[in-house]
Amino acid sequence: MAEPFHPLANLFPLIEGVAFDDLTADVRANGLREKIVLIMDGDDILILDGRNRYRAGCAAGVIAPGAFEHPGGGHLLPQFRWFLPEYDGTPLSFVLSRNLHRRHLSESQRAMVAARLANMAPGRPVSSADNAANLPGIVVPSPPPVSQAEAAQALKVSERSVRAAKAVVDHGAPELAERVSQGQVSVSAAADLARLPLAQQQEAIRSADPAALYRVIKEERDIRQAAKKELRAHKEVALGEKIEQGNAALSEMIARGKRYGVILADPEWRFEVYSRESGMDRAADNHYPTSPTEAICARPIADIAADDCVLLLWATVPMLQDALRVMAAWGFTYKSHVVWLKDEVGTGYWFRNQHELLLVGTRGNVPAPAMGTQLRSALAFPVGPHSQKPPFAHEIAEAYFPSLPKIEMNAREAREGWDLWGAEAPPVAPVTVGLDLATGPDISAEVIVSVGDDGARVVESIAIDAAAPAKGRKSKPKAAKRDSWQVERDERNARIDAIAAELPEDLATLTTAYGEAIDLHHDAVMREAVDEAGAQRERMDAILYRANGLTSFGVGCNDAPMSIRRANWAPCGTVPKWGQTGQFIVEHRDVRAIICFGDHEGIHAADFNRPFPSETGFHSIGATREPGMSVEDYGRAMIDGAIAYSPDGKKGKPRPFLLPETAYSLAVDERGYLLSRRRGVWIDAATPPDGIDMEGLESIRQRWSDEDRARWMDGKKGKRSLPESRHPNHKIIAVSGAMLTAVADYPTAGAYVVTDSEWRGEERFDGWRFVADAALLDGEAAE
Repeated sequence: MAEPFHPLANLFPLIEGVAFDDLTADVRANGLREKIVLIMDGDDILILDGRNRYRAGCAAGVIAPGAFEHPGGGHLLPQFRWFLPEYDGTPLSFVLSRNLHRRHLSESQRAMVAARLANMAPGRPVSSADNAANLPGIVVPSPPPVSQAEAAQALKVSERSVRAAKAVVDHGAPELAERVSQGQVSVSAAADLARLPLAQQQEAIRSADPAALYRVIKEERDIRQAAKKELRAHKEVALGEKIEQGNAALSEMIARGKRYGVILADPEWRFEVYSRESGMDRAADNHYPTSPTEAICARPIADIAADDCVLLLWATVPMLQDALRVMAAWGFTYKSHVVWLKDEVGTGYWFRNQHELLLVGTRGNVPAPAMGTQLRSALAFPVGPHSQKPPFAHEIAEAYFPSLPKIEMNAREAREGWDLWGAEAPPVAPVTVGLDLATGPDISAEVIVSVGDDGARVVESIAIDAAAPAKGRKSKPKAAKRDSWQVERDERNARIDAIAAELPEDLATLTTAYGEAIDLHHDAVMREAVDEAGAQRERMDAILYRANGLTSFGVGCNDAPMSIRRANWAPCGTVPKWGQTGQFIVEHRDVRAIICFGDHEGIHAADFNRPFPSETGFHSIGATREPGMSVEDYGRAMIDGAIAYSPDGKKGKPRPFLLPETAYSLAVDERGYLLSRRRGVWIDAATPPDGIDMEGLESIRQRWSDEDRARWMDGKKGKRSLPESRHPNHKIIAVSGAMLTAVADYPTAGAYVVTDSEWRGEERFDGWRFVADAALLDGEAAE
């Protein structure tokens, strides 16, 4: 008769041997201390948790096999209880929680559980209508299929271990899988043994000598490593040929003279492993050709880069220093980087890597994106095939520099609007060209060009060169093609130079002229006279250029250009004109915000006790400026953008409204920044306010800290014993006399405290701030 065990319960190994005998003796002497949990599976009653207790109870004579209910029916025996989803959660989470917290399983044992979990097919829903008379109609849905990645995360093992365990489950002898489940053989060793024929596996397992079993495993590994070494030698020859072909294609590209404003590169980094025999099967060289850093540095990328060019360079974590060397060798200066957050955890010597870097470098004069249009610096994308990168690098380049010619180095796939180069670049228009040069031996070469429509022009130029007389030809250097934005920039600079040359040097006169230009610019914008508005904008820039002695002006508070602009700021609290800097209040969509316009654009919370689309009380954001739009409407558009903003990208949920931690006033410092106030006053632990129990506060802080550590370091989940504050940087405690209660957001009435920190010199101190009466805060915010 089959044991009445649920498939989820059977994910975990049973207790055997001395451990089971000890459990049986304890049950015989003391009975069952914990009830066995049952669940309905169709018409069958199965054990979801407590298989070992059930077996021990049967062996001890405490439980009759298969008897769960009283003979009269309808009521369970006292040793059992029903699974209750509203109390226990899902069957899978319940089983995992009970067994992982109760047992000390090795990583190999947990990997076997994860492999079985990932192999499980979804079953039918489990009805608990019969579980208890007072719980009619409850249905426990069957668990959805679980991927290997999800199973690995649930059991806290690596995906590599789960793959090894799956090989044991799928190809190993049942005796081998049982040895791993009981912790007698490591999963990696068992995966090697599972490669042998079934009869050889069983013969090795039958040996009572563990050393003999591991000798068989080592012999199998040695055979495979020898085969890998031979295969590796053949691959190195083939991959070397690919590199030579790629270098030849780059030389051909340089000869054509095309220059690019955007270069995206994913170099074939060579990262040395500890062992060529055991490690090279996982090295990059085994999947695509690699080159030493010196060879990548020597690549003539500067010869295909425009005078003003941006480089997007992929770098793995251990190759960061090499990537910066390459960037400098190619003639670029590092500016910033984007982090690719992967959905899988890899390997590493110091940390298990889960990210790569996209470095950004420039040469010449490349404009940065406009304020408010910058993308986030950390983007999450799933991992693809070996070394394949997500598409956001292309999307960044296309968003920031839509009109610049672009090329991708080490490309794998064609993309519209991009030229390609690399050993794995797909040929867009492969062409075979036969060259018969009169001045030398016959040459026949196949030229593979992966540069979009330029392929036809390359063929044409080769044919013309081959047909032309060899003598008397002199190569003429071609001027680098200038992009449209470069032409527009230079023409605009020339107009500003001409305007500035006619202006006086007197600062007072220039200040007055700047104000007049603001008035004309604002009037043109409101009339939708785009060209006229642009002309006045150029005049404003020319005035500042003249004030700084016909040189690019700085940003110091006392620079002449800044003094002109500051003299023409709109009075604080009034709506500025287009071209002015100012601060004013807008109420829109239940948000009351101070709009900073012109310099330091963003929205600021005006009130402590009104929800705001950023828990900090500030959101740096801009909006699209349209001809005819009023500055007030521009401020409303900024609020709309802040409300729609999602920290998780386009597909994420908008950030929730929260009470802000900081409120701002309609007053600015000399740099134009709004003055602000934090909530409450710093608590001196030695003399806390009346009614504040510092020991209670520190006890709560410690509980939060312990739970944070369990959730983030140990991966534990579940409900907190204290509410999780929606403010990521602060823990909030409402105070009522000596009672302390954790809350998710700031109270709008009464007293409360909040965790905070402050700097004293160069030392940071963590502590608490105290608000005596939240209802009084609004009276001290912006008017």
